[in-house]
Amino acid sequence: MASASSGSENEVSVVACTDFAAITNQLQRILCSPGFVSAGRLRQFLDYIVTRAIEGKTGDLKEFVIGVEVLGKPDFDPKEDAAVRTLANRVRTRLEEYYQGPGAKDEVLILLPRGRYLPQFLLRASATQAGVTPRPRQWTLREKFIAAAACAATFLLGTALFRWKAHEAASGINQPRVSWGRVLAKATSEGGSPKVIQASGQFDMLLASPDEQHVYAECPWSRVLTVIATANDSVSTWTLAQDAGPLAISPDSSTLYVGSRLGGVVVIDAVSGRSKRKIVPTAGPVWDLALTPDGSSLFVAMSQFGVWRISTRNWEARQLTNQGCPESLKVSPDGSMLVVNYQCGGPGGSSGHDTVEFYDIEKGQVIGVLAGMPFVGGGASFSPDGRTVLLDGLDACSDAHYDHRNCPATPTNVFHLVRMADRRIVSSTGLPVTTAFARFIADDQARVLVGGSGLRIMDAPLRKSFEEWQPEASPGEKAHVIDAMAFLPGRRRTYVTDSTWGRILVLDAESGDCNPVPNGLIAHYPGDGVYADVVGESTLSPVGGVHFAPGHAGQAFEFDGVSGQLIMLPSGHHQFGFRDSSLVSYVKFGSLRGTMIMLDREPRRGLRVRLARSPDQRIALDWDLGGHCHLRSRTEVLANRWYQIAVTKTDQEVALYISGTREDSCPLTTGAESHWAPMSFGSAWEGTDRLQGKLDEILFYDRALTSDEVRKMYAKRESETCRM
Repeated sequence: MASASSGSENEVSVVACTDFAAITNQLQRILCSPGFVSAGRLRQFLDYIVTRAIEGKTGDLKEFVIGVEVLGKPDFDPKEDAAVRTLANRVRTRLEEYYQGPGAKDEVLILLPRGRYLPQFLLRASATQAGVTPRPRQWTLREKFIAAAACAATFLLGTALFRWKAHEAASGINQPRVSWGRVLAKATSEGGSPKVIQASGQFDMLLASPDEQHVYAECPWSRVLTVIATANDSVSTWTLAQDAGPLAISPDSSTLYVGSRLGGVVVIDAVSGRSKRKIVPTAGPVWDLALTPDGSSLFVAMSQFGVWRISTRNWEARQLTNQGCPESLKVSPDGSMLVVNYQCGGPGGSSGHDTVEFYDIEKGQVIGVLAGMPFVGGGASFSPDGRTVLLDGLDACSDAHYDHRNCPATPTNVFHLVRMADRRIVSSTGLPVTTAFARFIADDQARVLVGGSGLRIMDAPLRKSFEEWQPEASPGEKAHVIDAMAFLPGRRRTYVTDSTWGRILVLDAESGDCNPVPNGLIAHYPGDGVYADVVGESTLSPVGGVHFAPGHAGQAFEFDGVSGQLIMLPSGHHQFGFRDSSLVSYVKFGSLRGTMIMLDREPRRGLRVRLARSPDQRIALDWDLGGHCHLRSRTEVLANRWYQIAVTKTDQEVALYISGTREDSCPLTTGAESHWAPMSFGSAWEGTDRLQGKLDEILFYDRALTSDEVRKMYAKRESETCRM
C-alpha cells in the first residue's frame, strides 16, 4: 500500500477509495466543517469538482470550464485570470486544515493534488490500525453552532440527493444507456478497421431512427433514399415523390419527414417507405427541418419565406418569422428552444456575420440574438444536457469574400460554443483544417466528433484533440472526406459517410469501462493520432522517425529505431519518481537486437531513471532516485508481442511489473530532492539505444498503484470487453 500524509506528522497507509456513497457522505461532512460552512465560493468549488469526478465527467475539470461554471465568468480566460488557481489553492489549504483538525480521524480522504483540478479519493486504515494518534483542534462554541446548523440542512439535502441519485440509477431514469469510451480506438487498433458499407452515392446527410433500427442516407437533389437496416447493415433504396432534402423522424421511429428543395414535405412510413399522406405543401423550397422531442411540431426553414411551424396532428401551419434565408434549424433536447441560423445577413446581420436567433418554442418569440460574430449559416449541435450549443461558423474566417472581423484566427473554420442560460458565446475557436460538421457525442457533455478531412474527437471548445484519424488513400486516390454522421447511442456506434468514395463507414466505440483508472491519473498519452496528453499535462514533441500506427488500443507511437524519439518537457505537478508515483505503458519490440530504451530521464545532479529492454531480452529498470536500484524482469520478452510495463514507487520501494505480474522490487533508503527534468521516450537522452517498435497507452499517476490495481488494469484491457 502507498503512504500519504493526512496532514498530521504521522503517515498512514492508504488505498484508492471507489465507494461513491462514502465519498458523497465525506463531502457533506467537509462542507459542514468550520472552514467551509460559511465560505460559499469554496464550498461551490469543492462540491463541483468532487461531483464531476464521481459522475466521471473529468472533461469538465479544466480551468476554463471551472471559470465559466463555478465563477460564472462566460468570457473567462485562464491566461489572464488566475481566479481559478487562487480558488484551488484556498480549497487545498482548507482541506489540509480540515484533516489536521476535525477530520483527523476520518477514514475517507478527499485531496486536491497541486497543479490539478481532479480530486483524489483515498481510504485509510483506522487510527488504531495505522498507529496514528491525532490530536484534533477543539472547536469553539460558536463554530460548533454554525457547523451544526449548516450541517443539518446540508446533510439532509445531500442525503436526499444521494438517495434520489440511487433511485435514478436503479430505475434507469435519466441515465445514459451506455458509456462511451474512445470512438476511433477499435477501428484504428492492430487488426481493426471500420466496417465498410458499399452504397452508391455521394451522401451529404445521415439520420438514425430513435429505435436505432435504421439509418437513412441521402444524396443532394436525388429522389433516391438509401436505407440501412442496422441489424445486419443491409442496404435498400426507396424512390421518393420528389427530390430529397433535409430529413426528420418522429420520436417513435414510425414516420419520416423529407423536405424538398422544390417545395413541400414528403411524409412516409419510416419502415416500409410507403407514403402516409399527400405532400405537405410549403410556401417555398425547404432548406431544413427540425422536430420537437414529442413529435408534435415540425419546424420548416423555407428560403425567402422564413420559418414555419407545422402541427403533425392536424397539419395546420403558421409562420414563425418572415425573415428570409433561414439556413439551419435545431431544437434543444428538452424542446424549449429553437435555434435558427441565417444566411443573407439575417435580421440585423451582414455578409460573413449572419445572425443567429433563439426562439422560445412555447411562446413563439425571439428571446436572444447573436449578431456581429463570424457566421454564415452553419449547423448547431446541442450538448446532451442542453446547457451548451456548438455553432458552426463554416468558412466565415477563411473565405476571402468575408472581412474576418472577430475571427479567432485566419484562415480557419470557426466554431462558437454558446451557453444557453444567457445565450452568450463562451469561446470561439478556429480549426486550420477542412471541417464538415461538429456534433456532441451521444450522452457526453465534454467530447465532440468533428468531420471533414478525417475524423477528430475534441473537447467541447474544440481546443484539444483526443483522437484523430485520416483514412489512408492509396497512391493516386483522392483524399477521403467525411461529410455526415449519425450516432446510435445504445450500440456505441457511429455511421459516417466517405463521400469521396460513395461509401458509409461504421465505427464501434469501446466501452467507457475500458478507460484508465482515473484516481491519481495526471498524464495520459494514448497515441491516438495526437501527441497531446488527453488529461491535461503537456504535449509530447516528436523528433525524427516517429509516427502513428495501429496499436494495442487504438493507435500507438511507432519508432523507427534510427532517429525516432519523443520528448516530454518537465512540469511543476508531474514529478515521476520523487513522490509516490506510477508509470504504466504498453510496448511492442519490432526486433531483438541490442538494448532498446523505452524511457530515459535526462540525468541531472546524478539523478536518473531508465527503462529498457536489455540484450538478454529482459526488461531492466535503472533507478537512481533515493538510492541506486537495478530491477530486472523474470520474463523474457519476445519480438512482435505486446507487453504491459508498470513501475510503481513509494517511499519504501520501487517495483517492476510485466503484464500485471510483479517481477522485481528494490528498497529505497533515502529520499531524493525533487528536481524537474525532461524525459525521452524511444531512445536514451543522448540519442542512443533507440527503440524499434511501438509504445502505447503511456500513463502517469501521482500515487503508487497497488499490485492488485496493476493486475486488474492489465486484466481489464485484455478482457473480452476491452480487448481490441
